[in-house]
Amino acid sequence: MTPALQRFLACDELDALAQQRQTLAELDADDTSAVLEVLYEWNEPLAVANVLMYPQLIEAAQRVRYLLAGLRDDHSYLQLAAIVGLQVLGRDNLRDSHRAEFVRLLVDKLEQEPAIIPQRASVTLVELIVADQLALLTRYLNHPDRVVRHNVVVAMVKAAGLEASRDQLDEALARALLSPESKAFAAERRAEIDRVIAAGGRRSDAFIASNLSAPLLGYIPNLSDW
Repeated sequence: MTPALQRFLACDELDALAQQRQTLAELDADDTSAVLEVLYEWNEPLAVANVLMYPQLIEAAQRVRYLLAGLRDDHSYLQLAAIVGLQVLGRDNLRDSHRAEFVRLLVDKLEQEPAIIPQRASVTLVELIVADQLALLTRYLNHPDRVVRHNVVVAMVKAAGLEASRDQLDEALARALLSPESKAFAAERRAEIDRVIAAGGRRSDAFIASNLSAPLLGYIPNLSDW
């Protein structure tokens, strides 16, 4: 294992970890094997979490296996690391069947504690969910966390467009299942969709400046602060 990879695996500060990832050259065969050994043994939470947050370091054929393992682990920080890694990996690097499975697992995380897990799961859902799975998200317009509610609407707009998202919000408002706070939020976003459509839709400056274009990111703590 090269010294650079050793430093990366042992790094316990996320800001420094990002810098070290940028300086890591393409892994040679020995480093690739070392990464897989860390994941196979699964007994060093810091090293495992660091790799899961940067899944491009994992041999392509093994990425899905270990990201799934992270999401399903009892250690909530490893769940968080896998959620972050999936966002980094993105939709284009996943088969559709794998993407759909990850979406279902991420939706389950929206009901978990601590708050950073549903917050970051909702961010990753913006990257992975597609229109035919949006029904999984509708109930989370009533989520108690405003960050999650915000990201649910952003995910809807990205996956299905403004008009379809407006319909989803109308349906949620009509069912009267929302808390007063969530109802006010949904009505606010519904009105904002109307304004953006009138201004030219998703290609307009109004969309870029709106609350509909980008997710809110929750702060990711270091493992030592977990």
